[in-house]
Amino acid sequence: MKHAPDTFETLLANWTTPELSAELGVPYVTARKMRERKSVGITHWPALIKAAQSRGIALDFERLVAMRRRKVAA
Repeated sequence: MKHAPDTFETLLANWTTPELSAELGVPYVTARKMRERKSVGITHWPALIKAAQSRGIALDFERLVAMRRRKVAA
């Protein structure tokens, strides 16, 4: 597995916007907003974890919570 990213920005850089949209099952505009906000809503985390793991990226709920905490604290 690839090294797990520390931020949503570095995590989302593993997909183009169309790829992210398709893999998360969300409209293109939603995926684009995720990239702009550098954040992913909690409701999309299960699909994001599955998509990341299918690309060999080590990701789980604990890492996503840590990423969210760092974002809020910034």
